[in-house]
Amino acid sequence: MSTIAASCWRIERCVNVRIHALGQHGWCDRHGEGSIRSILVGLRYQGLLDRKAVLADMRARSHDGEARQRLDRFIDKTYREPVAGRSGA
Repeated sequence: MSTIAASCWRIERCVNVRIHALGQHGWCDRHGEGSIRSILVGLRYQGLLDRKAVLADMRARSHDGEARQRLDRFIDKTYREPVAGRSGA
């Protein structure tokens, strides 16, 4: 199984239920924006945040390019923010 496929499998439930559902408005409404940040930080903390896997899954679920770019920016911000309880993260 490729790295991307393995990552997709590990985060499938989270992506399926939460990220995809919050993306119905392109992750741009107030609720979606706050919730997506929380989810992404949680995935990062668990070592499960894989940008390629998340974006590929959202493409497969027919989220448009603009929405995926917005999600990609959220992922960028997630990597710039320190994760509580982790030094050097």
